Amino acid sequence: MKNFFSFLFLATILSCVPTPEKPSLDEGYWGEAFALRNGELWKTNPACWISQLDNTTLIVQLDSFIENYCYKEGLIFANIPPEIGTYPVKKFKSNESNLYSVLSMWDADSPLGGYHILEADSNTNRFTLLSYDTLSKEMTGAFNVGFLVSGKPYPSYPDTIRFKNGYFHGRLIEW
Repeated sequence: MKNFFSFLFLATILSCVPTPEKPSLDEGYWGEAFALRNGELWKTNPACWISQLDNTTLIVQLDSFIENYCYKEGLIFANIPPEIGTYPVKKFKSNESNLYSVLSMWDADSPLGGYHILEADSNTNRFTLLSYDTLSKEMTGAFNVGFLVSGKPYPSYPDTIRFKNGYFHGRLIEW
C-alpha cells in the first residue's frame, strides 16, 4: 500500500510539471509543400517573397526543420517570373538571370553541404507557377528537379537527389 501512495504522489507531482512548449515557425512560413525526394515523401515549410534585387521576380524557399526550430534543409527557387507558366530550372550562375535552384543542408545556422542542379536532367528540371494572386499574395506551384552533390553534408548522403511531383502553396511575405 505504501508503494501505491508513493506512486500516486509521484504521478500527481509529475502531472503538475509543465511540458516545454514546442517553438513555432517564424511568421514568414505559411502554407504547405511536399515532393517525392528520391522516391520518399518529403514535407517542408514554404516561405515566398519578391526578390529585393530586382523587385519583380519571385523566390520560393522550402525549408525543413527539426522541432520547428533547428534548420535542417533548404530548397530555393529564385528568379521566378511572376506569370503563370512552366520554366526551365538552371544551375546558378552569377552572370545570368535564369530561374535557378539550390539545395543545401544545415545544422541550425551552420552549413553542412549542398547540391547544384544536375544539368544532365535539363528535360526534367522544371518549375511551374500554377497560380499567383496579387491581392491575397497566395501562390501555388509544382516542380521536378535533380541535383548533383557539390559538398556532401554527410557520408551517407547520395551523390544525386531528385525531387519529383513537387508542390507548394505559399503566401508572399513582406521584407
